[in-house]
Amino acid sequence: MKKSIIIILVFILLIGAFFIMKNIINIDTEQQKQQIFDEEMFINGSNNIKDLQTGDSYTVILYEDGSVWVAGANYHYSSRNGYQYGMQVEKFSKLKLNNIEQIAVGSNFVIALDKDGYIYSWGGNEYGQLGRNTINDISDIPTKLEVENIKKIYVNNFQVVALSNDNTAYYFGYASNSKYYNGENKILKIDNYEITDVFLTGYRYYFKTSEKDKYLVVGHSCGGITDQINGWAREPVEIEISNVSKIVGYPNIDEDFIIKNDGNVYSIKTKESKEIKETDFNKYITNIKDIIFTEYTKSNEGYTYFAIDEKNNLYYKNTFVLDNINIVANGIENRNNLLLKQDGTVYNMGFTIDNLSETEPYTDYFTIQAKKINIENVKIVSVAKKYAIIVDNNNTIYRLGKSDNGALGIKADETIKEFNSTNRYR
Repeated sequence: MKKSIIIILVFILLIGAFFIMKNIINIDTEQQKQQIFDEEMFINGSNNIKDLQTGDSYTVILYEDGSVWVAGANYHYSSRNGYQYGMQVEKFSKLKLNNIEQIAVGSNFVIALDKDGYIYSWGGNEYGQLGRNTINDISDIPTKLEVENIKKIYVNNFQVVALSNDNTAYYFGYASNSKYYNGENKILKIDNYEITDVFLTGYRYYFKTSEKDKYLVVGHSCGGITDQINGWAREPVEIEISNVSKIVGYPNIDEDFIIKNDGNVYSIKTKESKEIKETDFNKYITNIKDIIFTEYTKSNEGYTYFAIDEKNNLYYKNTFVLDNINIVANGIENRNNLLLKQDGTVYNMGFTIDNLSETEPYTDYFTIQAKKINIENVKIVSVAKKYAIIVDNNNTIYRLGKSDNGALGIKADETIKEFNSTNRYR
């Protein structure tokens, strides 16, 4: 009898402790929200939108007045614990962050540059992409970094570069070695060269210097250009490339592509050598000015691509798709595509709009036909894994898909079946 009473008492105590801890967590979350957000209601179309970008499950809006609004949740990933999400925001909320000039959104984090040349970071930090130490590899609070006089920021998946007014390049994140520098996250820098431009390809960082044809490379799979351990260029390595317009790449392959000023495309496999080789890109398309890589297969068999020529014609591999193209927006894992033309019309390609929010929107829904969306005068398009957002010239926001962790500004996992601009926010 006594044993049964003790067991019941212990059980009651455990239940009580659970609810106490739950209330403490809720209080802490609310206090943190008060620390991060201003109490101001979001009204669709009420202000001039300068930029809107999406991560995997996080949306960031930058207004012309320098204010920043967000919805959704960032995450960090570890092989032991899987995906661990930070604070979930189910309505567009204004950050206590002002005077912002530029935003750059990666897979699970955000970098913001203010008009005074300072940068702020928040979100996941498993690769050191926040440029600072954090608890549990995540931080929901925008925090100023220890660099200044910055004029431009570059972000790609988990990579970051901040370029200063004196052309010093600060870099951190995936494949940069910043995460494990002396056991702490660290911002690395290049100040012995004048850096004039930056290209990020997922595995590698390319820094264009002011010296003719000279580039610096940092990152993975660089055994062909460096003697450093495991072929990882932990320090900048010099290579020579002439007449470069752009360097592009896909994160899952050990090959990058150089688009030259004459529109021809060459390959560089830094894992093997410094040699620049011809490719088949120009066999059917001439005068290429941009390449956007994408992937449609469940088995991860490889990449396909969009190409844009000098006349702004868009091709899917070797097939013509649209003319007068302005922007190609595809998700972080490149499953869906919105195509914005110069006249402000927008098309969907890759998967039918009805299936944009599917968890596995792969080959079953793929179509090469570009389908026009019934929204005119569009200026911004952005696509995430499970949702898409369009902004028109009246600064009205149209949303479609699954509100992944609240990223559409409505209840988490609620689905919007058709693009709409409703002011329904929770």
